[in-house]
Order: sequence, then structure tokens, then C-alpha cells
Amino acid sequence: MKKFAMLVIAALMVAMTSCAAIPPEAVQLSATLGSDDIQSQGCAYQHGLTSILTVLRSQAEKFAMNEYKQAFIDNVKAKMKQKDPNFIALTSEQYDAAINRI
Repeated sequence: MKKFAMLVIAALMVAMTSCAAIPPEAVQLSATLGSDDIQSQGCAYQHGLTSILTVLRSQAEKFAMNEYKQAFIDNVKAKMKQKDPNFIALTSEQYDAAINRI
């Protein structure tokens, strides 16, 4: 019985070690493909992030020029009116300075 058990254990060990052999080319192939995958995923991530940031920047600029600009100019005019009751309109220099602050 002991001889049979030893024979079975030996056969299992031989079978298990023979299945675990990995050819050396597999390591090189895995490293190459893994590196390419990481680079392509990085490029895709950067492209997606750039696209999102471009849209957000466009929305922010659109808001600043279409909505915020007029509210800011109106606020500047109100402040000027408080300081000088005879105030009528912004000069071109005052308008340019206000726009540069936006």
C-alpha cells in the first residue's frame, strides 16, 4: 500500500511540474504586449481628458463672455454711478480695463 501511495504521489509531482513549464518567449511577449497596452491606455486616457477639458473650457469662456461680462459691466457702471452722480457711460479705457479683469 505504501508503495502504491508513493507511486501515485511521484506521478502527480511529475505531472504537475511538466504542466508548469513556460517557454522563455512567453515572458518577452507578455512584456511587449503589456507595455503596448499600457501606452495605448495612457494615450486614450489623455485624449479623453483633453476632450473633456476642452468642452469645459469652452463652456466657461461662453459663460464669461455671454453672461458674466454684461453683469460685470453693469456692476462697474453702478459703482461709477455711486461715486459720481453725473456718470453717463464708461470711457473706452474704462471699458477695456473692465474687460481685461474678466
